Amino acid sequence: MKRFIYLHTLILSMGLVFSSCEKSSSNKTTILNQNKGYTIQERDKFYHVCFLNRENVWIVGQFGVILHSSDEGETWQQQDSKTENPLYRVEFIDENNGWISGAYGTILHTNDGGKNWEAQAIDTEENILDIQFVDEGRGWAVGPWGTILHTNNGGKKWESQSIGEDITLNCLYFIDSQEGWIGGEWGTILHTANGGKEWVKQESSLETSLFAIYFTDLKQGWAAGMLGKMVYTHDGGKTWKQIESGTANALLDIVVADDSLWSVGSRGSLIRTSISHGGIESTVLPIKTYQWLSSISFISDDHHYGLIVGGRGTILYTQDGGDNWIHKGYVLG
Repeated sequence: MKRFIYLHTLILSMGLVFSSCEKSSSNKTTILNQNKGYTIQERDKFYHVCFLNRENVWIVGQFGVILHSSDEGETWQQQDSKTENPLYRVEFIDENNGWISGAYGTILHTNDGGKNWEAQAIDTEENILDIQFVDEGRGWAVGPWGTILHTNNGGKKWESQSIGEDITLNCLYFIDSQEGWIGGEWGTILHTANGGKEWVKQESSLETSLFAIYFTDLKQGWAAGMLGKMVYTHDGGKTWKQIESGTANALLDIVVADDSLWSVGSRGSLIRTSISHGGIESTVLPIKTYQWLSSISFISDDHHYGLIVGGRGTILYTQDGGDNWIHKGYVLG
């Protein structure tokens, strides 16, 4: 069977389906941000957003697009990626140092806030689906065919920690330089307690692909993926329990802000799961879009401010902790 990344295939297929549906329902369109830097377009497919602070937001997506905003997403400036490859993940550890992962072995790095992006050399042409750094030196990246890459020097040199199995790894989350988790197809969850020198499989109780994983500490974490499946652990992954997400749509990203777990996915899925006082209760929130939503990010020290991005130039913004979301991208009239 010819292998291709499941997440990218899912996103592309959803973008085509929903694009054709919406065109048939309305011919009137409105484009925001005209003549104010980058114009959000219907063709834009945004895969990830990093909301570092109110003066620094980055979005990456199809056609090698990198966008930066210094005003909470009111206006956008395009940064030169020097590639047309799809870009899947953007990660900043401070206002200057950031990395982007993408298709065909793409890893980009900047040390000046994105004014200049340079490709880093890695020994693979596999799609790099997720990337995370815990400081300026130590980072990890994952992809198809069991690909796990690690660097100790900011990406000047990447070394393989691959598990040697034919399995697509979609997402990762490290709490610190030693403890980390990876999620992938067939409900795969891997854990390391020594910075990736060894990876141990954890039993997720799922057989569907996982696209997102998130931990708040060494004990408490969540993973989510196809068919709205979501699992939760309170013991670092020794045991995982399925919880109701409230949807059967694919969930593509999750993040914790205050006492809520936020999930986004296909068909405009936005879900808020209460995690306070040990409770797990999900609510599907109505928003005015049927586009796939691929990524959600809140400012780490002020969870009032958040952004969601997705297909067909979708950008949604909140300044009240997620109670209300405002369109800031390409909007159908």
